[in-house]
Amino acid sequence: LETLLVNLDIERPILAGLSVGGLIVRGFLARHPDWVRGAVVGGPFQSMTALTPPTDLNPFLSPVSGVSQMVSTIGSAATFRSLVTTMEAANGGTWLSVDADVREQAISSAGDVSTAEYTKLFRVIYEHDPADISHVETPLLVLAGERETGEIKRQGKSLAESAPKGEYRELADAAHLVNQDNPTAFNRACADFFETLADGPAD
Repeated sequence: LETLLVNLDIERPILAGLSVGGLIVRGFLARHPDWVRGAVVGGPFQSMTALTPPTDLNPFLSPVSGVSQMVSTIGSAATFRSLVTTMEAANGGTWLSVDADVREQAISSAGDVSTAEYTKLFRVIYEHDPADISHVETPLLVLAGERETGEIKRQGKSLAESAPKGEYRELADAAHLVNQDNPTAFNRACADFFETLADGPAD
């Protein structure tokens, strides 16, 4: 991300990260607290404590080894579907999206990820240690759907509280894919947030 912004000569951008993308935004803010004007994190997944490995995995395997075994056997989309189903069983209700078509599209798109890449991504996320942003004065807006899982809501609240200028909001009629479930509310919340940000380059 650093290289992209430098090569494009973009100064003081507003960053947005959805789901796991929020981890990238958080890490960037920690490394470069003065580079951006503001940041938005939607569907604030921050650590693997929000996920429980599928119950049909060998209990003697680590989650990473278990998922690696599973994805090599049934593929990326079916593995992701199993993880989503496990999330729903653990938290109750429908996870990912309140819209069945959006949910199915998101699950099916996981099939575009190779088995090796899926395993690598899962390992990186599983081993990830969220960065400390207590020193970051950049305004941060955290948006979660009212029908998000309780654990991810807690992670979102913790993220907002850890930033000196963090704000947490929940949007109605939305689950994890908050921007797709309720785009009108999501866009309105972002627009209101953008209006509060200072313009101009950093000093």
